[in-house]
Amino acid sequence: MAYYGFGYVVKSCPKNLLEHKAAAFKLKFGADKYARSQYLCIPNFKKTALVEYCLTGTVAPYNQGNCLVVTNDGAVDIVNCSSFTEGCPNRLFRSSDVYQFPACLEINTEERCFYADPTCPNTSFNDFSTSGYSNITTEISHENDQTPASAIAIIYIVLLAAILAIMSIGYLKMTKRRKSELTFGPGSYSCWKTSASDDVSTLSDDEVAVLYCFLCSDFGPPDFTDKEWLDILNEILRIVSDKKDPVTSEEAHIVLNGLESRDFVWEDQNKITEDVKDEIMFKLALIDPSLPFY
Repeated sequence: MAYYGFGYVVKSCPKNLLEHKAAAFKLKFGADKYARSQYLCIPNFKKTALVEYCLTGTVAPYNQGNCLVVTNDGAVDIVNCSSFTEGCPNRLFRSSDVYQFPACLEINTEERCFYADPTCPNTSFNDFSTSGYSNITTEISHENDQTPASAIAIIYIVLLAAILAIMSIGYLKMTKRRKSELTFGPGSYSCWKTSASDDVSTLSDDEVAVLYCFLCSDFGPPDFTDKEWLDILNEILRIVSDKKDPVTSEEAHIVLNGLESRDFVWEDQNKITEDVKDEIMFKLALIDPSLPFY
């Protein structure tokens, strides 16, 4: 579902490095010649939608005091934000770093303004620090872009359908396990824990982080010879442990090989089992509920 043939309309944009990298990998977006991510998620120039897409060419720097918007042909433009109450970029930054300035990613699509702009109505304000990334997409046609209310109605309908789909999947999963509840709260763990629970409890932080990387990929196992994947792994390790020194590509593959030998990873299919997936999600949700799961 395209936005003018080059991007996708999303509910919200990544707000941290991990979400940014996971979104780029999920959509198979690449990097420029300097290895800078070409994934970008910013408002459209009318501020009626958030659009994620892949830049072409070199990732450019932008001066402080500006937010970024995308035109209908995929070009990046700037909007002065010096009047913002908070969150306006206060340093030189590249488009690949825009996730570090969430005030530039929070828009009132009905009034076509940034929430951080003091003249913008804040009836649906979202806290910049807690809003999570969602890559639920919908299509906005040229006509709908001219009629913001219709575009928003389409987004709400798609989101409602997505919520109902998620609820259905959850119900089927609970039925399969004959559980009355399936949540990530500690009080419910004894009700739904899997046959892999005891084995997963013996995993090191490095092993948990490697397995989490499988949840971020829809295209086979993570390749830790790739700098982007290694960055994701080390970002996860920073969250789940006190480890200060980043792991190397060689160390990551040693951990991965160990997981394969212990049947945490199906070597012939290059993916983790459903039970292990649930256990890893549970462990990390207790550590940081804001982590994205795919």
